[in-house]
Amino acid sequence: MKKTMNSVEVLSLEEAWQWVNEQFPFRGYIPSARKDSYFVMPKAVNKWLSNGASILDFGAGPCDKTAILSLIGYEITAFDDMGDDWYNFRDNRRKILDYAAKAGIEYVLPDDNCDFVPSPHRYDAIILNNVIEHFHDSPKKLLNILLISLKKDGLIFIDVPNAANLRKRLDILRGKSNYPSFDSFYWSSYPWRGHVREFVRSDLEKLGRFMGLEVLEITFHHYHLDRVRPVTRGLFKTICRIFPSFRESLLFVGRKPADWSARNEPSDEEAPMAFSKQYFKYEKNNIDWKK
Repeated sequence: MKKTMNSVEVLSLEEAWQWVNEQFPFRGYIPSARKDSYFVMPKAVNKWLSNGASILDFGAGPCDKTAILSLIGYEITAFDDMGDDWYNFRDNRRKILDYAAKAGIEYVLPDDNCDFVPSPHRYDAIILNNVIEHFHDSPKKLLNILLISLKKDGLIFIDVPNAANLRKRLDILRGKSNYPSFDSFYWSSYPWRGHVREFVRSDLEKLGRFMGLEVLEITFHHYHLDRVRPVTRGLFKTICRIFPSFRESLLFVGRKPADWSARNEPSDEEAPMAFSKQYFKYEKNNIDWKK
């Protein structure tokens, strides 16, 4: 008999993928061509953490990816504000919460003040899976709060779209936008909750430095292969094997040092870069960096 954790049978990665496809309450949401992308985070977590580790998946959404981590043996807490319109369409919210519970996930929603403040030094790892590209403001404040909730030597996994991926490069050459479609932007409800700022590798290198973390890895991987025509998918993947930086997404893994403290302002060397595009001189001491 297989061991269980949180009353959920521990599965292999392949078995977890099959379970999610059978149990996920929204048919057609998970394209089969994205299977490899669903394995990226679990494999990275397995590389750096032992089974049973406690993980906060911040911005977990409908828990399609989160469930895999729970099913392969991790203690998962999921958080999302469920602010997108479709969460509140019919009984979608209930379906998601029921599905998460079936997968052994503790799903946390915002409190009465619309906040979520995790306990300090609670988690072995934090995951932000396709989250920070939706932020309208700097992720600094939130990331510092989340890092406080990490244990000493805890890990943070951040997955983001690659702004310079091959598909976007080809779209630009054909006169198309590398932003989300104008239709979805124009007709969206307020506020806009789509992508605001995507990233390249050097951004994540700076992110690790600004957060005061030990950077363990930054890797490229495929995500939206379903958007590439099957007839050209093989060629697309071959080009990306030669040029890994053409792949669609980036995964950052960082470790919180034992002596970590939150960085609320840049160093003297970093401050000028924060205002490099301005046409007047800022004095570092005149800025309220905690805002």
